[in-house]
Amino acid sequence: MKRTLSLIILITITILAFVSCERFEKPEVIDYDEVKIFFEDFINAADVTTGNSTDAFLSFFHPDYLNNGLTKQGIEGKINSIFLEDENRKIKVELAKNQELALINGRIEVDWSLKIVSADSVLIDSVKYGDYFRKYNSNYYFYGDQIENTDIAINSFFINFSTVADTISADNIEFFMDFFHADYLHNGQTKQDMEDYISGIFLVNEPRFIDVILLSNDDLHVEWKLVITTTDNLLIDEITYNDVMKEEGETYYLYGNQVEPVEEDKLMVFAEIMTATWCGTCPEVEAAMHDYLYANPETFFYLEYHVMDAIAGEHEFFDNFYGFTNPPVAIIQGDESFVGDQSSLYPSVLDGLKQRDAQFKLSNLLEISNDENYTATVNIEKLTDEEFDTSNLKLRWAFYEEASAVNNYSGQPCRHVVLTEGYYNVTADDLNNTFSINLDYPRDIPDDMGIVFWLQTANDTYDDDSFVHAWIKQDLGSK
Repeated sequence: MKRTLSLIILITITILAFVSCERFEKPEVIDYDEVKIFFEDFINAADVTTGNSTDAFLSFFHPDYLNNGLTKQGIEGKINSIFLEDENRKIKVELAKNQELALINGRIEVDWSLKIVSADSVLIDSVKYGDYFRKYNSNYYFYGDQIENTDIAINSFFINFSTVADTISADNIEFFMDFFHADYLHNGQTKQDMEDYISGIFLVNEPRFIDVILLSNDDLHVEWKLVITTTDNLLIDEITYNDVMKEEGETYYLYGNQVEPVEEDKLMVFAEIMTATWCGTCPEVEAAMHDYLYANPETFFYLEYHVMDAIAGEHEFFDNFYGFTNPPVAIIQGDESFVGDQSSLYPSVLDGLKQRDAQFKLSNLLEISNDENYTATVNIEKLTDEEFDTSNLKLRWAFYEEASAVNNYSGQPCRHVVLTEGYYNVTADDLNNTFSINLDYPRDIPDDMGIVFWLQTANDTYDDDSFVHAWIKQDLGSK
């Protein structure tokens, strides 16, 4: 009887496994005609979707849809919330342009956007999805990446990374290095450079221990700390990395920002953006700046000037000098302004500026006192022998909050939010000298406050000669 029951169970499991394997088709090539029809139908379904009729749109998502933690139910909730806010709104679907569809393990990778527009077709919001779809019972469905949440995967990665770090010695460094991608490159540091550094830790006679700590992550952008201690837990060194991870197959690696070593005396690029939490197109501008900063943390910085919202700071000079009134506006390097969402243009403009030789350098920012006021000194170095007109040359400054508790229109944290700002006039005598600074702190001081200084030619009226020559910043914490 037991043997018969076991045989029945075995047959049942085999049948279920066979059925499970047959649920999804795994084509070896992409049938572009079928895919074209699928997306045409998907776009058309979006066009006719209303608050009372969402089933047709949702039918394109498989019941088991899961994409970076987002389920089909989550998609349904997103769609319903759009029409709850305004029943006259519309949704549009748009495929990323010039993308090459990739067939990976029977599923097709695709990037698409869900756009929310008003009744008169004004864009309110846009959400991008990196997604997958596949064929099921002769029909295509969005199926997602089947990853519950990137955060979970990243946390798991660092738990394993830390466990290995706790046990490595000079004899088994390769296990530690397995967590780094073969093409790792971060601000000029390669995987081999990292391995050489770790090897050097164990060259001394006294035993050393290393640990890695995940400080924060934003999708695949991670901040982590490498800590080196003695056997009695005395700190020898600690390094914080603003790093980038990469997923290959089902494995994550530290990949770096893929930035080559910083060339000396090249221009440090800088941007200021006018934004607001109520602004529907501002998140695209903010995200573009944030992404560029993650890729270029040593050579780029930006500030957010909020207007007419809960976190609007005191920035009278910015308002009066530039004269813009409606966000979003991005001002790159002081002399080039982009009104509206022109975020697709930012990378090429910023990349071009990075290739220019710098005329000035700000260095040796030293904080002297932080009791009642912020007191510090900074060196203003002139890097060329060419004559320079110091008329209207200003050392501008801003206290800022690194990451606000207030989110933007798309639900992402507002970053580098200006609290207060101002300027000093700079004369020819200040060049190649130490400049003294004494500033009042903002009324409300966040725990993640910083200060940034930038040298700018700021003429009486804003024009295309209002160039930012250099910048330097300091993290202050809660002071």
